[in-house]
Amino acid sequence: MRATDFQFYLFTMFDRHSFLTWGLIVGGVMGLVAACSTTISADDEAVKLAAQGYLDAMGNYRIADARPFATEETNLSTLDLIENLILPNTDTAYIHANTPAVVRIDSVAYESDTLAWVYFTKNTPIQVQQNSLELRRRDGKWLAHVVVEAPAWMLINDDTLQNQLKRMSESTEPLYAPVPDKEHPVTL
Repeated sequence: MRATDFQFYLFTMFDRHSFLTWGLIVGGVMGLVAACSTTISADDEAVKLAAQGYLDAMGNYRIADARPFATEETNLSTLDLIENLILPNTDTAYIHANTPAVVRIDSVAYESDTLAWVYFTKNTPIQVQQNSLELRRRDGKWLAHVVVEAPAWMLINDDTLQNQLKRMSESTEPLYAPVPDKEHPVTL
């Protein structure tokens, strides 16, 4: 078969309607691929920004700065618990020694269109830590979701308990003074 015969064969086999149909199919597939890759990269950016904001604030003990990047459940359970009970009783020398924290997002994995996991590395002057963070899409916005169940004794709204916790956070004395034991004297 000569080149001119082959060209004639192609010309008669594919008329202009076939070319138009194939062009639309190929163009549609390319457009779909481009649209999907744009959506995934936009989601990746939104997930990474939410995770970075939350992890940077939490890693540097700025609980109020982490709140806009967290779900309502995380704000009500975890962040309230940390801000009101844990952080006031944490040694400030430890906090100063453990800051600044630098967080690097290593990867993002999606379980669904509303659930993603971010894998990260947190570097502090004390340690290097690798961990993961769950993010959920709420009203089109990606938010960190970390729910910690508090022990029941922490949830008691008792004035005595609240006053004791307040005294503990303000005091520099040990929580319990040693009680002398006559039967078992301590010798140094």
